[in-house]
Amino acid sequence: MTSTAADELGEALTRLTNEREAILAEIATIERDLAEKHEALSDLNEKIDAMEKALAVLRPDLAREPRRSPPPTDEEEEPSASEAAEPAPAGADFSHLPRQAAVLGILAGSANPLHYQEIAEVAGAPASSVSPNLSHLKYRELVETTEPGRYRLAPMLAIEAEQEVNEALRLVAIAIVDDQQWDILEAVLEMDERLPFVGFEHFRRNRLANVAGARWANDRLTHALMKELLERELIEVYHTDNPRNPDFPTAAIRLTAEGLDEVED
Repeated sequence: MTSTAADELGEALTRLTNEREAILAEIATIERDLAEKHEALSDLNEKIDAMEKALAVLRPDLAREPRRSPPPTDEEEEPSASEAAEPAPAGADFSHLPRQAAVLGILAGSANPLHYQEIAEVAGAPASSVSPNLSHLKYRELVETTEPGRYRLAPMLAIEAEQEVNEALRLVAIAIVDDQQWDILEAVLEMDERLPFVGFEHFRRNRLANVAGARWANDRLTHALMKELLERELIEVYHTDNPRNPDFPTAAIRLTAEGLDEVED
């Protein structure tokens, strides 16, 4: 190869490398912005939840009306009947948990109503172990039938029932972390090495459910998962500069020494 050709190849390589670095920088900026948006959304959700609980006391007739999802926009296509009926993907095996805890935890973690056979699949139990009629559950008032054989949690819960569901969520979160701990910690480490920081809300909302094999999870279960990781001291929360709003630092996560040991092992 002539020196001229080598020089041209070197220039082309340098140009492509610079373009790659620029794209990676843009991706990091986008992910950082998304993390900040999700954190702001989480703050709003907490305020809304607090107001809804207050409304439940003042006007229970209004508070018990289920929320309606907004109609799909032009960019969003409404899911087909086959997509809506797709079974929830199974992650960890919940079959060792008390059936009541597993069913309540799965229902609390599901964004959509689940068929009793889907509940059994996610729980890692035979369909015959989860009856089409869930009235045998001790806290059957938590379960609201929407279609034959399809169930979800009632939109508003009494405080005693809320505590029972939180305990069920905790047991389900423990089962998931026991089963998928390495995958979750590896995902945190991979993002931490690639990004300026790993936003708490960005990871919880965008990565955790998929990595943990619980893509059916909603905010309540992912919060329970993060709490379990924190209580095991596998991750820690710290605050870093918020480039978009310096007055409000961003909550970020990283692996603890124990978490790093788990990944390396």
